[in-house]
Amino acid sequence: MVIAREDTPGDRRLVAYLLAEAGHTPEPARLRQQLAQSLAEYMLPAAFVTLESFPLTPNGKLDRQALPAPDRAAAVTRGDEAPAGEVEKTLAAIWCELLGLSQVGRHDNFFELGGHSLLAVQLLNRMATTGLAISLATLFANPSLAQLAGVIQYREESLASPFADNPVVLRGEGAQPPLFLVHEPSGDPLVYSPLATMLRVDRPVYALSALGLHTTGNPPTSLEALAACHVEAIRRVQPHGPYHLAGWSLGGVISYEIALQLQQSGEDIAFIGMIDSYHPAAHQKRDFSASSERALRDEMIVNFLSLHVPESERKMLAQLQSPIDIQAIFYLCREHNWLPKDIGYEDLLLRLETVLYIRPLGLRYQPTPADLTINLYTAKPDESDDIWRGWHGTVSSDSSLHVIGGTHLSIMQPPFLAQLARQMTADLLPRSSSHPVVVMQEGAACETPLFCIPGAGASAFSFLELVALLPANLPVYALQARGLTDVKTMPHLTIEETARDYICAMRERQPFGPYHLIGHSFGGWIAFEIALQLQAQGEMVARLIIIDSRSPGVKPPVSHLGAVMKLISIYNLMLNRELPITEDALLGMEPHQRLICLHQLLIEAGVYTRNTPLSLLAGVFHVLYANLNTSYIPRERYLGVLHSINAQEANGAEREQREAVWREYATQFTTILSPGNHMTMLTMPHAGALASHITTVLSQP
Repeated sequence: MVIAREDTPGDRRLVAYLLAEAGHTPEPARLRQQLAQSLAEYMLPAAFVTLESFPLTPNGKLDRQALPAPDRAAAVTRGDEAPAGEVEKTLAAIWCELLGLSQVGRHDNFFELGGHSLLAVQLLNRMATTGLAISLATLFANPSLAQLAGVIQYREESLASPFADNPVVLRGEGAQPPLFLVHEPSGDPLVYSPLATMLRVDRPVYALSALGLHTTGNPPTSLEALAACHVEAIRRVQPHGPYHLAGWSLGGVISYEIALQLQQSGEDIAFIGMIDSYHPAAHQKRDFSASSERALRDEMIVNFLSLHVPESERKMLAQLQSPIDIQAIFYLCREHNWLPKDIGYEDLLLRLETVLYIRPLGLRYQPTPADLTINLYTAKPDESDDIWRGWHGTVSSDSSLHVIGGTHLSIMQPPFLAQLARQMTADLLPRSSSHPVVVMQEGAACETPLFCIPGAGASAFSFLELVALLPANLPVYALQARGLTDVKTMPHLTIEETARDYICAMRERQPFGPYHLIGHSFGGWIAFEIALQLQAQGEMVARLIIIDSRSPGVKPPVSHLGAVMKLISIYNLMLNRELPITEDALLGMEPHQRLICLHQLLIEAGVYTRNTPLSLLAGVFHVLYANLNTSYIPRERYLGVLHSINAQEANGAEREQREAVWREYATQFTTILSPGNHMTMLTMPHAGALASHITTVLSQP
């Protein structure tokens, strides 16, 4: 079990308690290393305490108060080699005091021992008082005791420029070109450390810092000049492209300007990720008088504190009087233990003044339109929001929009951070060599083919009975999801990415329009996005048909258990009866056990044969799980006719609401009802009616 302990006031850390098998002595470093493969950095315990048994209350429940505090043996250490030399011994004493340890080894890692961003600031303050002043970037790049001492001993540390140690290494390993994460207005690179841990990419990850930019002798006076400084730092690590850049808030805007400068010098830009980054024009209409500057300062103080104030106490921040007295708010933080006691007034002020220097650079910036493709990851949009945050028309029409959810602040915090990392991982992975086209019916070479996209987790064969009833001279191809037959292959995680890959495959069969498209359920979203991308490329889409497709929008996250229950509901619709399994029965099972159980039920129901391997169901679930956690908001309207064919056996009110949303995304919209439910409408005896509707639409002039 894992609990949060605060053995030293203001220093909360995760501690894991475990029972070891007989004859085994778990090593904290190895346990942490294994957990790091599936958990974000902020979720990893700082210590692992092995017990002979868990302490219990007289009622037989776990006695949390009796759990012992972690000692040296519980910490994540890297050997017992003692600190060597005066600098290492001085650092070791400071580390022990801050981390609550009796001793540390010279190869121990500050962050693995339980250090975090706020403790890092305390460490820097303590070091400065002993004459060992360094920058935050230097600590992050050299986290072991010996490394840090070596930096202090063998080179003079310069705090005059925040660019001295740029870029900061967040993750050093990786065979593919690195990802550079660009600071937001605070200039602090550490805001990206949780994201860097959660990205499942084979790339080094660096962060660009500008904390304390305003304290330098000649700070950049424009965002273009700031970007130029970062270009120099990036080229020190990676002299030539392809470059991968991303940033949250203003960091996304700076990423765009960096990409422009690199592109203008002849370099290739492979990826630009903007995390809820607004086009500067969206803010330039605001009144920036003295009063609004004070309001902006107040906003930044509250946003910074919200990261550290418990949610139950955040209402106190909303009650602060404007303009906020920074000295008073600092003492309020001390009173409520919101910040560690060694975080000084100057530390808070440094970040706020960095914000107030850098943000106006962004407000004065006017991005030059360019053929640069961006991936825009946004918080949940308000009804009045431009979902493209003002970038549509400035960037390439091939750009992708991914609605993550949350707010501008919480998009970088759990649970939305996990979804953000997942989407970015998908966009940063190398292009798959999968071939999605499945020939369903050869037809006649002179006829325009029909491309069909199955629903979530479904294979091309979900259209088999339907295709058999379409005209024999009609060529029919199905586009099958990536990862369906190989669970080691990452499924598409965005509609836009799926559509791009499918268009490439379609053009191999039919280089030019007019195109005919059909999408069932989730496949309707993909078909619609394919139509939009073809439309942007100047191609003609003659027929676009969606079959019982949910209206576009933001989906709430779906858990593993929720995805299994959704898959069961799909099979229930196919069978027209319910499988004998409940959610409560699956709740206590491990994820793989749930699939084994469902596999056996499907064999008993006659869906699978005794020879059907479990891997077939695993592939279906693999793709379905990804699809259920994919949201979609079209970036523009479809300028043709959108034909919607819906299942008769469905909730009428829900269908009308769904159709009302679809009408907003198409110039013309038609709707038809077809017999059957969401699944049986594709099979006999209902497939005949559906085939008739489709044939009628395809034969229209």
